[in-house]
Amino acid sequence: MTEDDRLRSRSTADLVILTMAFAVGAVVVISTLSLFAIELFRPEADTSTGVSALSAVVTGAVNVILGAVAGFIAGRSSVPHTNGKGKGTPDGIIPDEL
Repeated sequence: MTEDDRLRSRSTADLVILTMAFAVGAVVVISTLSLFAIELFRPEADTSTGVSALSAVVTGAVNVILGAVAGFIAGRSSVPHTNGKGKGTPDGIIPDEL
């Protein structure tokens, strides 16, 4: 199985969640490595602001991911509007032939 086949077999929700998780993970890793390098090469530098900013980024990213996933799930779980006829479409428009 090639990498292309693995991506094709995944649902859109899986791809969205994987992409967001990768983006957040990359930001956290890069930020942490940057703070570590600053502490290592310039120990006199004050990194408390950087640590505070990193925690704010992580908190904000988690909120964004949760909101995006919740919105995505809510958008996919729409119930068809039937107007009492027992049939309907996801957009709520009922054709005349129903």
